[in-house]
Amino acid sequence: VVSVARDAPRGRWKSGRTWKEPQTKRSSMRVYDGVPVLKSSWEKKMAQRQARERVKEVSREFEAKKRARVEEEREKREEKRRRREENELKSATYQVLKDPSKIKKMSKKQLRSVKKMSVGKDGKVQLEVHLAE
Repeated sequence: VVSVARDAPRGRWKSGRTWKEPQTKRSSMRVYDGVPVLKSSWEKKMAQRQARERVKEVSREFEAKKRARVEEEREKREEKRRRREENELKSATYQVLKDPSKIKKMSKKQLRSVKKMSVGKDGKVQLEVHLAE
């Protein structure tokens, strides 16, 4: 229990100025009845620490779930983009340019539509590079 210096029994002031109020703002001016109550017991501290740890653990689990969900969505988007590109290549109609001199004569605008492709042994068509780049 904290009691302010005002509550403590006092005698006469040395200065004689009895109208002055005692200082209460500084902690050094406070008078304690017995043991200061600013300290908490060990069990209370441990209980507070455990409560903080539980809160941190719950927040860590929440963050981990959120990270996993975001990663899963990113992987789904990537897989969808890859499948879309594969399907575009499968359904594309193309014309084989056998004479390389034709490519040299093309304008830059025409070269943008020309793509270099390769067919693997498994029959998959793979896009290699754009010739306009």
